[in-house]
Amino acid sequence: MPFCGSCGAPQIRIPNQEPAESEDPPTRPFEGGSSLGPGVGPEALASLTPGKIRWSEALPAAVSGGVVAALVMMVLLGLFGLGLVAAGALGLYLYQRRTPGMAATAGVGARVGAAVGSIGFALFALATAVQVAVFHSGSQLREEMMKAVEQTAVHNPDPQAQAAVAWLKTPDGLILMMALGLLVLLVVFVGCCSAGGALAATLMRNRSQGSSRQ
Repeated sequence: MPFCGSCGAPQIRIPNQEPAESEDPPTRPFEGGSSLGPGVGPEALASLTPGKIRWSEALPAAVSGGVVAALVMMVLLGLFGLGLVAAGALGLYLYQRRTPGMAATAGVGARVGAAVGSIGFALFALATAVQVAVFHSGSQLREEMMKAVEQTAVHNPDPQAQAAVAWLKTPDGLILMMALGLLVLLVVFVGCCSAGGALAATLMRNRSQGSSRQ
């Protein structure tokens, strides 16, 4: 042990202790994105999360599906709902193509399909209104509605039913029937397209899971 030359006291050396480096340094996100990779932002992460919808990508797909739904309803009367179901599935398919890696759940498909149905109904109602205005077919539509009301009155001799039918022939009654008809049509559009989107999401999810197991 060395001693001090002036006072003779023993000198004790203390070794320098450097802080131990962490074996697993914290991961740092890439510049311009998340820790998953460069350029992967919050919106892209949302598209990979089940139940999340990127509406900036979903709306263009819903518009395309809505156009198909409106055309099918105008030309083929919706093919008894099957055409609307196919339009909802098409909207989800286009949305998935615009967002690679999307976790397609039945809820996502149903909401995208509902957007397809809402847009399709709006386009169909607009096209019908333009057709009535251009071809002056409003009187013909009114006559068909009156015939439907009269046929209902013939099959129901109840006095109260007869009074209700007579009121439906008035302008207010016709407006009410048209409003109820549009409401029913909206439910049909949204319901069928939503079912199509949910069905397509389920099929796509099952197919992706099956391919990943192989």
